[in-house]
Amino acid sequence: MAFDFDTLEVGLALSGTPQAARQIVSLGFEAVINIWDTNHPPYLAGLPPLIKVVQQPIEDGIPAPVAFLRRAALELAHFQRRNLWTLVHCQQGQSRSATLVALYWMGRDGIPWDDAVARMRAVRPQIQPHPKLVDGPTRDAVVRSVQRYLAGDEAELRRARMEAEDLRLADEDRGPPHAAKTWSLIETGLGCGSAPLQPAELTRTGFTRLLNVAGGEISGFGMRLPEEVEAMELALAETSPVRPDVLAEAVWHLRAWRQAGHEVFVSCTDGKSRSVLVVALALMLDRDWDFAGAMWYVRKRRPGAWPRPQILEKRPVADLLAACREFKPDVESFV
Repeated sequence: MAFDFDTLEVGLALSGTPQAARQIVSLGFEAVINIWDTNHPPYLAGLPPLIKVVQQPIEDGIPAPVAFLRRAALELAHFQRRNLWTLVHCQQGQSRSATLVALYWMGRDGIPWDDAVARMRAVRPQIQPHPKLVDGPTRDAVVRSVQRYLAGDEAELRRARMEAEDLRLADEDRGPPHAAKTWSLIETGLGCGSAPLQPAELTRTGFTRLLNVAGGEISGFGMRLPEEVEAMELALAETSPVRPDVLAEAVWHLRAWRQAGHEVFVSCTDGKSRSVLVVALALMLDRDWDFAGAMWYVRKRRPGAWPRPQILEKRPVADLLAACREFKPDVESFV
C-alpha cells in the first residue's frame, strides 16, 4: 500500500501514521516526530537507529499540555536547523501534526496562525487543526520558545525536554491505579469519583477526608462516617458558570488537607466534571502546571474526565486560578 504523505517544504513532510519502517526508510527520511497519542507506532520495529525518532504523544480534540507542544515544536526546529529530512505525523495527518507545523512556522517566519494553516492547506488540503487543541496563550508561549531557540538560545530545547519529561515522570511515578468502577486513584492519597465512598470502603482505602462538591450527597444520604473521617460539602453548579468563591474554597480544603497529611476523596455526581476541576486547580497551584497538563495527568487515571463547558463559560481558567490564589479562609469556621 502506498504511503500517503505531503512535502510541505524542502526537508519537511507531513502524514498520518506510517504502517511499516520500510515506508520511512525507502523515502530517505532522517528524522520522525510522532505526536499521535501512542508511544508504540507500528513502524518502530525495524527502524534503523540512524533515523532520529521523537515521540511526544498528544491527545486530539482537547487542549494539549504546553510542555508537550513546546517540546515537539522545538524538536522540529532542531531537526530543521540540522537540515534533516523530517516527517511529522499524528494518526491521520490532519489535526495534531498540522498544529505542530503551524506553530513552528509561526515562530520561524513570524506569520499569524491563519497564514500558517493556509500555507499548509495549499499543499495538504485535508488538514484541519482541532480548534480546542491549542488556545491563544499556549500558542504564544510555544511560538516565543521557537523564536528564542532559533535566535540561538540552545538551553530552550533542554528546558523544554526537561519540562515534558517531568510531566511524563509524574504520571509514571505516582503509583499503581485502583481498579474501581465508580472512582479512580489519581495518585497516592488523592481519590476522585462519582459518589462519596461508603463507610466500609473509607475504612478499607484509608481516606480520612471527604470533599463533595455536588452539595448534599453526604448529608442527604444520611451517611454516618467513621470517627476519623471529616467531610465537607460545597455546591458547585453543574450546568451553569461556576462561582469562583465556592470553587476557591473547595480547592483550599483539598490543598490544606493534603498538606496536613490526610488522604482525600473528592466527589461530584458524575465524578468527571466538577470534582476533576477542583483536583486540576489544586495540581496547578502545587506543581506549577498549566490546566491542560493537569488535566492530562488526571485523565490518565480517569479517562473522559473534563469540566462541562457551561462551568467555564463565564470565567477562564486563569481567572479561577487567581481566585484560588487570593482565597482567604475564615479560619474559625474551619477549626
